[in-house]
Formats: sequence, structure tokens, C-alpha cells
Amino acid sequence: MEPDKAACLLASAVAGKPATVPGNLDTIMAGLACGEPSIVAWHELNHAARAFMAIPDEAAIACMLLLAEHGIEGGESGVAGLAGCLLASNDPKSRETIGLTTSSRVLTFNTEGATDPLLYEQMVGHRLHNS
Repeated sequence: MEPDKAACLLASAVAGKPATVPGNLDTIMAGLACGEPSIVAWHELNHAARAFMAIPDEAAIACMLLLAEHGIEGGESGVAGLAGCLLASNDPKSRETIGLTTSSRVLTFNTEGATDPLLYEQMVGHRLHNS
């Protein structure tokens, strides 16, 4: 899972070798804003990953809000795995590609909280207060 504006692993999977993505990598998922993959990570992922996926910032924000509604503080980069899984669960081709069924058990890790509390409040807090 990576931001659609910084999808170097997806580009590498398509190219079949490490690839660099151009641009300013403007994403709220700052911890995942990489223009080129780590060679060590790419070597492992190239052999072990079943699929690569890029998600829009909006999916991360929606996931942050979903978690916040359940009392869980998830940061922009930290929620990427869950956000991608939720997107994939709504798409039959993606479900098939990753083998996601109604009997699947999914483990995701939220790897960060609000790394920028003011930004978190702007994206999530005010929406919770206005609901």
C-alpha cells in the first residue's frame, strides 16, 4: 500500500525492476512519500508480494475518520494498509487478486498516531465534532 502520488513500488511492479516516480510526491501520507523504492525492500517484495496497490489521500482520511469513530487515533501513513484493504474489499477484481473472501481474516497494523496533531484535527477532529 502506498500513496497514489508516490507509487514507486507499484511502478516497479509494472516495470519488473526498481522504478522512480517523478513529481513532488504531494500526499498527506508523508511517511510513505517515496519517489523510489528501497532496493532491499524491493528485492523482498518483488518475490513475496501478491499485489501492489496505490491509494488516494481521500481513502486514508476516510479510514482515519472510521478509526476515530471507534476511539482509535490513526495517522495518515499508519492507516494505509487498512484503507487499501477496505478499498479492495469493495472491488471484485481486487478481492480475487488478493484472495479476500467472506471467510478471510485480515491483520493490519496502524503504525502511527497523529504525527501532526493540528493536521489531524483539521482532517478528522472537526468532522467528528460536526457529525
